[in-house]
Amino acid sequence: MPQHKYAAAIGFALLLACNNAVAQTEGPQPSSRDQAAETDPLSVVDSVEAALPLLMDHAKSDDPEIAAWAMAQIPALIEQVRKLKQQSDRIAEQRRLGIEGLDTQMVQYAKRLIGRYDLNGDQELSPEEYAKLLQSPAEADTDENGRVSLGEYAAWLQSRHRRRQ
Repeated sequence: MPQHKYAAAIGFALLLACNNAVAQTEGPQPSSRDQAAETDPLSVVDSVEAALPLLMDHAKSDDPEIAAWAMAQIPALIEQVRKLKQQSDRIAEQRRLGIEGLDTQMVQYAKRLIGRYDLNGDQELSPEEYAKLLQSPAEADTDENGRVSLGEYAAWLQSRHRRRQ
C-alpha cells in the first residue's frame, strides 16, 4: 500500500507522544540513547496508547484511503504496546529482585547457588544456609539484615569477578 498523505503527520504525532514520555524538564539533557535506557517503558506505553485514539479516528474517516491506512497501522501499534508492557514487567521484576543492571550470567549463577542451598524456599540465604558454601557470602549482605538476597549475592559475585580481571 502506498504511503498515505497523512502518514507523516500521524507518524510525527506518534513521535511527539513518545518523546514527551522521555523528555526531561530540568538539568542537562542526556543523549537519546541515555534517555531511552533510563525511560520507564510504561511511560512510553502510555504515550503510544494515547496515539491509538488518533488512529481510531482516522480509521473512521469517510476517505477510504485514510481509513484503510489507519486500520493497517493499528495492529502494529497494539503489538508495540504489548512488547513495551512486557519489557516494563521484566524491568519491574528485576527492580523487585534487586538485579537490575547486573550481569545476566552472575544473576543466573547466583540463582542456581541460592536454589541449591536455600532450605526454606524464601530465595535468600540465611547464615545457616550459606554456612555450607565453600566461601561465605556474608559480606554480600549489604543491607545487613543477616540474609543474602539474590540481588546482593549477584552483585557481590559480579564485583569479585571484576576484581579478578
